[in-house]
Amino acid sequence: MGFFGGPVFPLLFMGAITGIAVNSLIPSIPLVVAVPTIAAAVSVAVVPLPLMILVLTTMLFGLSAELAVLPAVGAVTSYVVVNGLGAIPSIITAIRKSD
Repeated sequence: MGFFGGPVFPLLFMGAITGIAVNSLIPSIPLVVAVPTIAAAVSVAVVPLPLMILVLTTMLFGLSAELAVLPAVGAVTSYVVVNGLGAIPSIITAIRKSD
């Protein structure tokens, strides 16, 4: 059956929880910065749709236009690192070579 909301909302939830943990470990990072940014980054790492995740994150956390830049930076960075640089295919290839 799977999670409710498909893969997107559980990923947003996991990213938000990670953002809260980052804020707890490093209190100098504000909660309003850590939670939406990491939630967008985690979601885009798995579901490569940065614009959709950006809109969902902005609406879910009720961010203004000025604060919407934060999840945008997280989403674009995550997309470029995972998909643009080919991190996932190279990891899969390395795992297959080691077996």
